[in-house]
Amino acid sequence: MCASVFWESQVEGARAALRAVKPSRATKLHWRDPATVGQRDRVIRLVAAADCVHVVTLRVAPKETARRKRAKALERLLLELHAYGVAEVTLESRGRKDDERDMLLLYRMRRGGLVDRTLRLYHRPGPTEPMLWVADVGAGVVADSRIGQTTYYDQLKDQIEQLMV
Repeated sequence: MCASVFWESQVEGARAALRAVKPSRATKLHWRDPATVGQRDRVIRLVAAADCVHVVTLRVAPKETARRKRAKALERLLLELHAYGVAEVTLESRGRKDDERDMLLLYRMRRGGLVDRTLRLYHRPGPTEPMLWVADVGAGVVADSRIGQTTYYDQLKDQIEQLMV
């Protein structure tokens, strides 16, 4: 799971730049979608030039369900983002039930004193929020690097904080 952290003043410019590199037929920019090396190179140059950090949480637990792995990765991600001073986190909506599970996790973290009420969590459909596309790129290059494909990871590695959960 990845969150890309930007200064608020950079968000509108980043959104415009991301929309410009999104393939015209695609509903959103997805790391797996650019069909050519040239398209991926343009995307990675844009992301590498951004003044942001990509916080990536990895949960490797073969006997756990995907839902539990995601919850543990999200919990650690929210803790890290809260420590960074992030006030608003936007996740890609995965449907009403899954979004409600994410919100319940945040409420439990608040109740347990792990984060306070300054941390807000929102869900948006992927095609409507270009900033989610940056996190997809961050997650994608980390996933690629774990199977030995490090070309793009090497271009972002100074912006990536990887955390095993």
